[in-house]
Formats: sequence, C-alpha cells, structure tokens
Amino acid sequence: HQNVTYFSAGTGEEAIPLHVGLLFDTSESMERDLPLSRNAAIRFLNTFPKAIDFTLVEFADEVHAARFAQAEFPRLVERIRNKRAKGRTSLYDALSVYLGSAFDQTGRKVLVVYTDGGDTSSSRTWDETLRILRASEVTVYPIGFLESRGSSRLVQQSQLMEIARLTGGRALFPGTLKELEPMYSRIAAEIQAQYTLGYVPTNTARDG
Repeated sequence: HQNVTYFSAGTGEEAIPLHVGLLFDTSESMERDLPLSRNAAIRFLNTFPKAIDFTLVEFADEVHAARFAQAEFPRLVERIRNKRAKGRTSLYDALSVYLGSAFDQTGRKVLVVYTDGGDTSSSRTWDETLRILRASEVTVYPIGFLESRGSSRLVQQSQLMEIARLTGGRALFPGTLKELEPMYSRIAAEIQAQYTLGYVPTNTARDG
C-alpha cells in the first residue's frame, strides 16, 4: 500500500483551485428550448462562488470561447442570455477548443457539455477528439437532450457516455427540459463532494 501524503476536500479553505467550463450548444435546433436552457446553465454556474474562473464555449457552425474571472460573472450571464440560436453543431471542434484553452490551468478542471444532438459540422473527427480527451486532465459531464430517434440517437448517446467514461464524469440524458435543472444540481453536488488524494510512490525504481 501507499501512505497518503496529501488530502484536499472539494470545498473549504484547503480546496484545490476549481476551473469550471460550459460547452453550450447554440445550433438552430436549440432555438425553441434556448431560454430555459440558458436559465438552467446560469443557475448551475452560480453555485460555484469560489471557482477561479469560468470558460464558456458556444458552438454551432462556429465555435466561440471566452474565459471570465469570478468577478466578471455578470458579464458571463449577459453573454449566455444574448446568444442567438443558428447553424449546425460543431461539438468535436468545441471540445478541442476548450481542452486547448484549459491546458495551462492548474487545479481541478470540470467541464459540462450541453447539447441536443450529434456533431454535424466539425473539422475534427471523433477519433481525434477522443485522443485529445485522453491526454487532458478535465472531468467532463455531458448533458444530452437528444431529440433524434433510432440509430442516430444511440450513436449520440454512446458518444456522450464514452466522453464521460474517459474523463471520470457522468453522462445525463433528460427526458424533458424540466429535468435539466435537477441534473445540473446533481452535477454541482457531485463536484463539491469530490476530494483529492496524493502520495509519493515507495517504489524508487521509476520504471513505469
């Protein structure tokens, strides 16, 4: 066994710095549901008053990313509220943009992805996206409000579940938009209940 040399709870003064990311689908298919989705996302982000910063990535045909310090939270809310829905879905590109921006962040990195469908317009492939995810230190929680049916829905669902499995997160699939806010609450509670352990290996061979 190994002796624990470091312990940090998820909250409190000793907590490791937390960086929160939100990938928000603003494609045309989201237009009808965007007001409720926006409000749920804002309330979720507001449950992290001690997060160092928030990275918002909005994706449709194009991907737009911005990082906001805790003191800039009102600007973040304004940005989320003012986005119009249009275009297709570039999920893989959005993930790549976020992971690139999070590379230099130290501490815990948590990303919530909200999307209503599969990728339709990315330049990156699914395999490339998985490779970048494996190399990251980000915990991803995908929320899939999947309106498609049949085989395409199964593919979308399995991809979101694979993203969660690879990164230690959890994939959630609301049946109705009313379930969205409780799901955000579950994710927030899970994040705040996590802890970090550290140890120095007793094996001095350093042979992997």
